[in-house]
Amino acid sequence: MKEDAYRAWLIKTKPDSDSKDRVVSDYLSRCRRIEKCLKVDLDEEYLNDKGKNLLSLITYPADKIINGSVTLFHCKNTKTNALKASLSTLCTAAKDYFAFKNSIT
Repeated sequence: MKEDAYRAWLIKTKPDSDSKDRVVSDYLSRCRRIEKCLKVDLDEEYLNDKGKNLLSLITYPADKIINGSVTLFHCKNTKTNALKASLSTLCTAAKDYFAFKNSIT
């Protein structure tokens, strides 16, 4: 992951707010979590198929991924709605990273 370039892109593209630093930090952290837990490189995933396969692994329907995701992503709350929300934030961060990659290629 091109962390410094992605950070700069997030700062430029996310709306200004009091919590902007936190938002940028959260997106970076979520992308690192995806890379660590799935043992992937987001740049390689983008080169392979613009991230489509990776996104299919972390996108609903939840019944497809609920059981494995609890341990894979170290989710603390295993209730279905909380897990969906957690996976949704990971998916959003990955989609944003792939949008960033698309903007620089």
